[in-house]
Amino acid sequence: MKTTLKRPAIITPTATPKLERLTMILTTPNQIARYRLATLRAALKLEIAGMQRRGRSAYSILKDEGFTGTRAAVLQQLNDQLERPDHDNT
Repeated sequence: MKTTLKRPAIITPTATPKLERLTMILTTPNQIARYRLATLRAALKLEIAGMQRRGRSAYSILKDEGFTGTRAAVLQQLNDQLERPDHDNT
């Protein structure tokens, strides 16, 4: 019995599926504010992990926005706020 070896699949640019770009359009002030808070949350997570940045830290920006406590406490408050459903469409 003769065994044939299978060739490994060759991945070419035409063989890979195209990635779709997801576009989100933020049109209301509330949507823009929530996106800004989500961006600050991501920056705060990086700061907690040890990454530094130039200029003001996300922690200091969030403190000016009214959040209080340590970085971990501010992150928890931010998560709670962003998890709340958005009922205001203005």
